[in-house]
Amino acid sequence: MAKINIASWLAVLFSVILLLFPSLSSLEAYQGRMLAIMILAVVLWISELIPVYATGLLIICLQLIFLSDRGLKWLVDDGAPLAYQDVMANFASPIVILFLGGFSLASAANKYKIDRIMAHSLLKPFGTRPRFIMLGMMVITALFSMFMSNTATTAMMLAILSPVLAGLPEDEPSRKGFLLSVPLAANVGGIGTPIGTPPNAVALKYLSANTPISFGSWMAFGIPLVILFLTLGWWWLNTLYKPATPRLELKIERPKVRPRVAMIFYGTFASTIFLWLTSAFHGLNSYIVASIPLTIFFATGILDKGDIKKFNWEVLWLIAGGIALGQGMADSGLSQKLIELIPTAAMSIALLLIVFSALAYLMANFISNTATANLLLPLVATVVTGFQADDSMAVALVQIALVCSFGMAFPISTPPNALAYSTGLIDSRDLLKTGGFISVLGLIFVTAMGYLLL
Repeated sequence: MAKINIASWLAVLFSVILLLFPSLSSLEAYQGRMLAIMILAVVLWISELIPVYATGLLIICLQLIFLSDRGLKWLVDDGAPLAYQDVMANFASPIVILFLGGFSLASAANKYKIDRIMAHSLLKPFGTRPRFIMLGMMVITALFSMFMSNTATTAMMLAILSPVLAGLPEDEPSRKGFLLSVPLAANVGGIGTPIGTPPNAVALKYLSANTPISFGSWMAFGIPLVILFLTLGWWWLNTLYKPATPRLELKIERPKVRPRVAMIFYGTFASTIFLWLTSAFHGLNSYIVASIPLTIFFATGILDKGDIKKFNWEVLWLIAGGIALGQGMADSGLSQKLIELIPTAAMSIALLLIVFSALAYLMANFISNTATANLLLPLVATVVTGFQADDSMAVALVQIALVCSFGMAFPISTPPNALAYSTGLIDSRDLLKTGGFISVLGLIFVTAMGYLLL
């Protein structure tokens, strides 16, 4: 760990020197400064010398000072490719609004314990056999994570899991299986919709106007993937942690909810999902629809100012910083310069995507999959644009986003993994045996599908 920190600090020092003296690189001065910001972001995201969300803020701050048209006076003459309004606008990017809408749904469900009512109703049909109750947990978790933050979903489902674990003996092998099923299903479930996980939303950001993907279109290929890998994950967990207890009686308390709250929540929840699924009919995109539950819940008092403070603002800052990084790399021309270092002329688009997929998988397992998507998707978009094929652009961006979501082999790979690991009931080897196995299969399958579709 000490060696890693020393290397990280040396890389930070190099980035600062390059930021102050961009002429040390062979790039234009403003591109050298953008390169320094990119290197600094990568090092800080990997090493976590500062919190990952703080890195997102740092990216925007440095761009405003060193690269914007209202930055340091003596640097503007060297080139200021970014308008300061555009940099600041990343804090209110449509993607940020999209996630705020998801947060409002999760927060309202959790506040009034409606999530427990929904989980109880959905889990009851799965009977009393442990392996089928586990399947129920995974299906419910995946469904919730399609429309809510998978971090919030995991926290919710781990709470619901408590009475399940309480009904199992201490030496029951499936205890670990139940616990591992929640982060696995949350990670996989996020693939199903554009808002299920940040890499999906980041991919939509870079899709050109000629290759739009609607909410329903994404689900058309995302849902089959979720079903496939949920089934594989369920089989694998029951193979590794085969239940020894034949029956499990569940006792989950059903809290009472005021009729007014229930009516507003269920009506808004159903309407939001319906509008997301039918955007091609009414014309409202997913970003605009996300503002509806956010407005209704606060206007009706379902949520209040105290609930605002509980939103995952750190995730939004990370997303905003990542979008700013991609925008800065593109607008400064740095992305194009970096792509020129790759011998794209001698490589087919299929080979390039295989290389990028392998890189995305490795990065997503060791740093945030959101950070990985923010770093790689701008580069992928630039590369594929050179092939002048809109269909290839859609395939490439979706493929890399999905590979990022399959990075779930270690506790640090995703927040759901970290939450499950924090219980102390599983260790990193358990996550590696389950998440590692599924993630490798996901990498192979998604890459193969992308190759066939190109």
